[in-house]
Amino acid sequence: MDSKNNFKVIGLMSGTSLDGVDLACCTFKQSDGAWRYTIQAAKTVKYPPAWIRKLSGAHLLSGEELVNLDAAYGKYLGMLCA
Repeated sequence: MDSKNNFKVIGLMSGTSLDGVDLACCTFKQSDGAWRYTIQAAKTVKYPPAWIRKLSGAHLLSGEELVNLDAAYGKYLGMLCA
């Protein structure tokens, strides 16, 4: 947030197709009781083969392995936002 009514937000989305991660950098502004937004930048980053393998096999993992995958995936998403 860079002012009381001005927010900069990064949105991430990935679906079950495992084609990649959609990212959008947006600004939300509140003015006269209404919200407005602008999309500053947007792109899709295709998953590398290693991530496709990891994510497509997630349903076979133990609880501990799934927790580890979740942490690694969070780091991967963070890297994409940098």
